[in-house]
Amino acid sequence: MSSLTPVGLSDLIEEATSEADRHVDAFIQVALKNVDISVDVWNFRLKGIRRDTRTSAIRKARVIAALNALNKAEIVHESKMSMSELKAYLDATHAKLSEGVVLDHIINSTEPGSIILRREMNRQLPIIRMPVEILSMIFEEYAAGPWDERSEDENWRYSYIYLPPAAHEKDGYKDVCTIGYVCSDWRTVSLKTGSLWSRLSLRWPQDVLRTFIARSGGSPLEVFSGSSRLRGSIDDGVFGDMTSLIMERHRLIKKISLDLSMNMSSYSVQRVDAALSRMWEYSFPKLKSLSLTSQHRFGWGEEESPSIGSSLLSSAPNLHELSLERLQLSAMDGIAPLVHLTSLTMDQMETSHGDLQLPELVALLCRMPNLSMLKLKRLDFQTSASSAVDHVPRAELSQCKDLELQLSSQFPLKILLSAIYCPKVETLEIECPPVDDKLALSSFHALPQYISELVMQCRCLCLKPDSLERDLGAYYHMNEDANLSKETPQYTFTERSYATQIQLGADLTQEIHPMIASVVKLPLDRLTVLYMAHLINHQTGHLIPSAGNWRYLFSALPSLKHLEIWHMKKMVTINLCKALGDASSCPELTTLTIDNKSFNLKELRKCLSQRKIFKVGVKTLNVKCLNPFPMRNIPCSYHVVECFTNCEEITDI
Repeated sequence: MSSLTPVGLSDLIEEATSEADRHVDAFIQVALKNVDISVDVWNFRLKGIRRDTRTSAIRKARVIAALNALNKAEIVHESKMSMSELKAYLDATHAKLSEGVVLDHIINSTEPGSIILRREMNRQLPIIRMPVEILSMIFEEYAAGPWDERSEDENWRYSYIYLPPAAHEKDGYKDVCTIGYVCSDWRTVSLKTGSLWSRLSLRWPQDVLRTFIARSGGSPLEVFSGSSRLRGSIDDGVFGDMTSLIMERHRLIKKISLDLSMNMSSYSVQRVDAALSRMWEYSFPKLKSLSLTSQHRFGWGEEESPSIGSSLLSSAPNLHELSLERLQLSAMDGIAPLVHLTSLTMDQMETSHGDLQLPELVALLCRMPNLSMLKLKRLDFQTSASSAVDHVPRAELSQCKDLELQLSSQFPLKILLSAIYCPKVETLEIECPPVDDKLALSSFHALPQYISELVMQCRCLCLKPDSLERDLGAYYHMNEDANLSKETPQYTFTERSYATQIQLGADLTQEIHPMIASVVKLPLDRLTVLYMAHLINHQTGHLIPSAGNWRYLFSALPSLKHLEIWHMKKMVTINLCKALGDASSCPELTTLTIDNKSFNLKELRKCLSQRKIFKVGVKTLNVKCLNPFPMRNIPCSYHVVECFTNCEEITDI
């Protein structure tokens, strides 16, 4: 871009600043020969003089470098000046510099030569000297950033709507246009970067859409509408301006994300169905990502959802990602396999005759052999399809590594996971109603054998409430060194019961607390790390686990090395400490981490002492508080090698 290399300019600037320093030194030696310049007043003044002199020298060096760069044929062509005119300007400017004319007068002059001079000086800036390819990438990242931000609106348990911010979607084109206002070089680069103009919102004015499409050139297009307020009538072509402008380049569209929600009485489900059908009459050979959602139900009586259309998959054979929410599945008989599809999300989907039938879903998944991510959320299945595992057709997704299931009804989980067979699953998240109201995490016991065997390989288990702190969840990590606060668990089981954890323990006649009985039924013998938070959410009048109950749990953990316990009442942890002091309780335990407010330190000391007597002593004790203070080492006289805490009130154990 610039005709001046950075090295040449830096050499000129270095020489100019050195010359400026020499002039200041000479001034001091002559004019201030008998002055003590070490005095603060003089020292401050001389620093300012030296700074200002250097600044002036650098600016003059930039002007000289720019003048030298102007003496080239391409500059003559760009400036539309003749060579003789340019040469005359250069000679006159060099003479002005020699005569001491103020630099501002030279730079800010209105004559044509000074305009070229300012442009050349702009090209000396580091951002301008960057290669065009890198500058284009920076522009693209700047323009893409707001689109990548998603506003999260919780509208149902564990469900979030991911849409571009409404303000950006409406006026986001202004940010892209601003890039071209910085300088002529940036404008030139931005206009030649087609991908910078390839993101289009259906809420933008028609003239803006036309300009962006023209500037995008042949770049793949991304079309968004994260709002129900589409421009124009839904009967105008496909979706208002979409037909006349965007659909002319339907073969270039690589991404479509549309919210089909309509909150006006004139918009009916039949009109949306017709619009989608017309849309799929086009061919989308480059469409890689498609997201369709309908957040609001149509009609005042019976709830209805628009249909995705029977031609959707056949018109976009190269889809990689497909996300559908609150829509109706149409018959897809005869469509070719979608071998490129790797990600499928279906949320609250149904068919024209009501709830999904498992054979229909299996038939659809069989046409997607290369799925690596499958998310089925808030789906209801017709119970007639759940006769027996052996009679259910099966879709074998051998490439699927990420599987998420959120079931709205008590459809047999074992049948579903047998019908959707993912032998290589690495991340599994299951949320469903409880299979047994008297057993926490009962869904785990409804898993097919191949899933159970995968879970049994895990070394780390977190037992804690779900994100809304309503029900207990089991979060399995394969790696015992996993960062529990950051890393995604491999296998997650939560049950949408809302009251199971509170009710467990209400029956005082039970010999073993049902929460502990539930946990013991999980695969524990290979665990090396166990994290428990709110495990016993004790209510007044409920059963308190006895020391024998806790001993029953801890004896099922022969390989456990790290135990972490948070948020339990002291009346509960007193018996826990008694049990943990037994020789059979976690005999391999080396690290114990506790919440200070959950434990009686006197009982904790007894526990540590007993373990030492039985030669199963703990090596590291961490006593934590919910504060931002760092952990510090403190003395511990109860046979613990190291003891750490961030609690200000604790000085020793």
